[in-house]
Amino acid sequence: MRDAHPTSRHKNVENFPGSSSTRPECGITNIQDAVDFQNRVLKNSAPVLVDFHATWCAPCKLLGPRLEAVMQTHMKSVLLARVDIDKNDELAAKYEISAVPTVIAMKNGQEISRFTGLKEKEFIEKVIASLTV
Repeated sequence: MRDAHPTSRHKNVENFPGSSSTRPECGITNIQDAVDFQNRVLKNSAPVLVDFHATWCAPCKLLGPRLEAVMQTHMKSVLLARVDIDKNDELAAKYEISAVPTVIAMKNGQEISRFTGLKEKEFIEKVIASLTV
């Protein structure tokens, strides 16, 4: 397994952008900016959950660990891309994020579904299942 993008906090990411492999990027990563989002999310052939969150958001602090727990069984097939809205306000505006946490399920760069607020693990599993069929 390769290390994540040098500026990412998570090292569970396989195949960062710019690598010579054609495998999709899966695992968990923190999005650094719009270019990083373009490369890791929009150009990714793997399904992606985009977690728009904020450090000051109490529900975000509860949802984050739930997303990561569910991802443990999907590390080789799905990417969880975490976007801090305070550091990436342009992305939050582009995707019309009016409340956090908001999670957007994407496949081939297109939004498939989204949910806002704290959800149970079972709900998150169903969202991932809808992406991987």
